[in-house]
Amino acid sequence: MPLPRSAHLVIRAILAPGRRQAILLLALLLLGTLLLMAFTGQDVNEQQDREENSAAVTTGMIERHIPRRATQQSAGVRTTLPEPLPEPPPVFEPAPTRGADLVLIIDDLGNNLPAGQRALALPSDITFAILPHTPHAHDLAEQAHAAGKEVMLHAPMSNRSGTPLGQGGLTPELDRDAFRTILDEALAAVPHIRGVNNHTGSDLTAREQPMEWLMETLAEQKLYFVDSVTTNDSVAGKKAEERNIPFLRRQVFLDHSTQPDDIDHEFRRWLGIARREGLAVGIGHPYPETLDYLEVALPALAAAGYRLRFVSEVLPDRMPLTERLTTAP
Repeated sequence: MPLPRSAHLVIRAILAPGRRQAILLLALLLLGTLLLMAFTGQDVNEQQDREENSAAVTTGMIERHIPRRATQQSAGVRTTLPEPLPEPPPVFEPAPTRGADLVLIIDDLGNNLPAGQRALALPSDITFAILPHTPHAHDLAEQAHAAGKEVMLHAPMSNRSGTPLGQGGLTPELDRDAFRTILDEALAAVPHIRGVNNHTGSDLTAREQPMEWLMETLAEQKLYFVDSVTTNDSVAGKKAEERNIPFLRRQVFLDHSTQPDDIDHEFRRWLGIARREGLAVGIGHPYPETLDYLEVALPALAAAGYRLRFVSEVLPDRMPLTERLTTAP
């Protein structure tokens, strides 16, 4: 790095008094110049490191939803690595010779179209519970029906945690006429429904009068009910029995925790109930982690002797179930 003209003038000025003093001052000047260059280079390297670390964090956030792609950085160049070989499917304990039936319900469809469509692409006979009045409720119900899947209304009901219900929510403040009107509108908002289950509902399903009104409507329209069991105080089963409504209870939430090990644990517990009792009802959600697991695990069930069934296929034969065709407003 050449010295500036001002530095040369300084050197000439300080040479006059004597050679020893001049050499000492020149050495100090050169040392200062070297230190300045060293610190400047360090700042540049630190800035590059910060930029690379920031890029790595951002890439990681993106790749969390695309786990099959990996990247590496070398000398500031990011290259795409080959996709890893697929992991082997999980191995499950075989079903007993008498058979074991599984009912899988995917809740909360309607707000996210890509997640809903990914759920619909899962293999096997799965029942999809769709929230009324959501942006993609109608389209996803139509697509599910066209794919040979079963559709339910995922009816929002009041809860004890204060979670917002959105449009179509059923609450204890409603009188009978208002309750029935809101429920009818929700039923009409989702085509091809065969039954209903509750979205939240830890408050409403524990109240006898609203459950009586609910079962009145379901009896009139020949629809079944699945209690998601968000409270142990639920009276939905009792009211369904009084009205002779085909009824099931949820036994396992597959993804109360979305950690992969926890999903695997609950999935295996679900299979264990089916082995013991012949039938197990599980509910999952269109979370990326849940769908990642189901895409790998579901194909392995048939080989282990389990049968995935629609809700309507395993209900008690209490009354005829006719497919309901409705049109969204």
